[in-house]
Amino acid sequence: MKAVKILGLVVAAALLTAAFAGASSAAAASTTLCSISENPCAEANRHPAGAFEAKNTTTVSLDTSVANIKCTGSTMSGETLAASGDPLPMKFNGWLLGACATAGGTKCTTTEVGQPSSGAIAWTGGNKGALKVSSGGSGDPGWNLKCGFLISCDFTSDMVLDYSSSSVQAVAEPLKTSGSFCPAAATFSGTYQVTKPAPSYVAQTEAGTPGTTFCNEGYVTCFGSDRYPSGTALSASSNDVQIKSVTWPTLSCTSNLSGEIGATGSGGLPVTIGNLTLSGCKTQAGTACTTEVYGAPYPGTASWTSGGDGELAVEDTVSVKMVCGFQLNCTITFAQPHVAITGGNPARLTIGGIEGQTSGSPCLSLPHLSATYDVTSPKPLFVAHT
Repeated sequence: MKAVKILGLVVAAALLTAAFAGASSAAAASTTLCSISENPCAEANRHPAGAFEAKNTTTVSLDTSVANIKCTGSTMSGETLAASGDPLPMKFNGWLLGACATAGGTKCTTTEVGQPSSGAIAWTGGNKGALKVSSGGSGDPGWNLKCGFLISCDFTSDMVLDYSSSSVQAVAEPLKTSGSFCPAAATFSGTYQVTKPAPSYVAQTEAGTPGTTFCNEGYVTCFGSDRYPSGTALSASSNDVQIKSVTWPTLSCTSNLSGEIGATGSGGLPVTIGNLTLSGCKTQAGTACTTEVYGAPYPGTASWTSGGDGELAVEDTVSVKMVCGFQLNCTITFAQPHVAITGGNPARLTIGGIEGQTSGSPCLSLPHLSATYDVTSPKPLFVAHT
């Protein structure tokens, strides 16, 4: 699911577990397909590894900038590779489209591409989940469609579908296009009934606490290699740091920070800021200031809030000593600052006017710190639930 689709999946996919084999042992409970509507799912009610099949219950649509295509026959076929997993691993042998035609009546021939493909199911809450269909090694899965002289094109995507009560649904999933006669834009929509195993409800194997992860795709549902692993370096820079006071003109600075992402588990994601600098500080009158930042490293915890966004709560105080000629000799301490994270490429970190405590003379009265940082590594970065 790309960034443009994030908000549409927040309710359905806010709690997705995002790791294949090798994930942290602290991760939330595994995902399973349950034969009854319960969560967690008792072992006796869990479907074993085996065949997976889903058939369309509505007309499947490929809406494009050239022509809208409707298909009345479509089947997904494959298998689950385990009774449970984090997420539940799958593979697909085929995703057929049949009886396709444009809105103007031109018939289309269809051929699968990128099959066999990989899949995974992750619990998102209640008895709901998310199903991702992705490359199995031969490129993103999809279809080649030829519709008269209008279209001759491959439509592919690594899709994330909603899974609820034996039904999976794609809603305006963006498609990539390649070929000799391709539309500029295309989306895919369709609803499928899961016939094997049936009935099937997405559930946890045991009650678990969801966690937060950093993702390199704009998914609320962040799978496998899309998640940044423990030890990933984090860096950001800002040309827009301002310290305002009721008794002193605004001070402007540049800043750089660097740190490391911790291991995903239950609850928040550990993030440590190992180094923080302020430089180039000056008053509005142009007086240069020297600065020294104290207290590093700064441990913190990132938490998902909505969409691809989150918040970083720094658990220690940050102290800055500023000397601006003979006008200012002041240490400002900011206790446990909170930083808003806006997912993107680059992601953005925003500190919104936090109040500091001061010591020294002459000093500021009621100083407030505001700053906006662009994340320079990793890029892109989005906050997601596990």
